[in-house]
Amino acid sequence: MDQQFEEEEENQKCVQCKQEDTDFLYCETCREHKHKRCTECLQVYTGRKWCQSCNSKRFQQNFDNWTSEFINEITFYIRTRKSFKNYFRCEEKKTELIKTELIEQIEEMNSSPLPDNSSLTNTMHPEAIYKSRPFNFKNLPEPKNSDDYYETFDDISNMKYSG
Repeated sequence: MDQQFEEEEENQKCVQCKQEDTDFLYCETCREHKHKRCTECLQVYTGRKWCQSCNSKRFQQNFDNWTSEFINEITFYIRTRKSFKNYFRCEEKKTELIKTELIEQIEEMNSSPLPDNSSLTNTMHPEAIYKSRPFNFKNLPEPKNSDDYYETFDDISNMKYSG
């Protein structure tokens, strides 16, 4: 089985014309027909509009430009990352300062003696309208929807209501 695989590798065929012993997917004539020839070196294109030798030359010539752009991008990335780190460090320091200030204020409040409430009075003024004050539920009248309300007040229509 391995021997058969090795034979297939050695006898590679062109995809288009099925000619044997080609180094690429296409034989040289099919490549020339499909991709044409390079204008600089007149070799058959190995890819779309480039031959391998001219492409490597172009890469070597533009390598300095590519690396300088790459270095600029890397330095930009590093600078922005450092600035973000510095920003978040500052924010962390601010939150830590706020937390410590709050803790100090709480400890100060806990350590100080409680104020004397004797100066505060709970006197009620008859002219004032109180929206929230403790009710004395013992003095409240019985609700109208109670079970024994109609038994105690048989003649409701004759009663005068104050209001």
